[in-house]
Amino acid sequence: MTEVSLKDGRVLEVERVTPAESMRLAEGTRELSGNRGWCSMALVAASIRSIGGIPRPFPTHKRHVEALLKDLDAEDVAAIRAANAAVTVEPLKIEFKKLSPYELLKIYEFAGEFNDVRGWIGPATIAASVRRIDDKVVSFPDCQADIAALVSELGISGIAAATARMNEALDEAEARSKALETAAKN
Repeated sequence: MTEVSLKDGRVLEVERVTPAESMRLAEGTRELSGNRGWCSMALVAASIRSIGGIPRPFPTHKRHVEALLKDLDAEDVAAIRAANAAVTVEPLKIEFKKLSPYELLKIYEFAGEFNDVRGWIGPATIAASVRRIDDKVVSFPDCQADIAALVSELGISGIAAATARMNEALDEAEARSKALETAAKN
């Protein structure tokens, strides 16, 4: 945890929100999950673990997020964001496999009511693409609980590594598509 001192003398302990916590937050605030600005501020609130040494429970609904942010100003929020950004995570070695259409269909099925919740379906889809964590083979998840457990196991560094691999695969696919388009024009 990192301490952040506010102008008014209060000291906050903040810790970067894990992907599993992000999913829990999205579950409780699903009506706002498509609002990027609100979600960004909610993640700031969720990173506050204690105020003045008094532990704060993780927020799981809109009013709790509002209560955590109510007494903060823009400088306080900037200091919390800077503290969270400064945290480094141990790199995690993962093997990534692009999901097949069938696997993607299964993830949407397992997501159920959270299928339209951005903070839930994103980490779930990324985690389901992981086939190995270090030396451990990872099977495709069989249910929503398996997805949540895998997201938790991957943590920040695993989701970051899988996201980087997914972006590389998307870039390669886009480059191939452009090359085919160029070849078709010639």
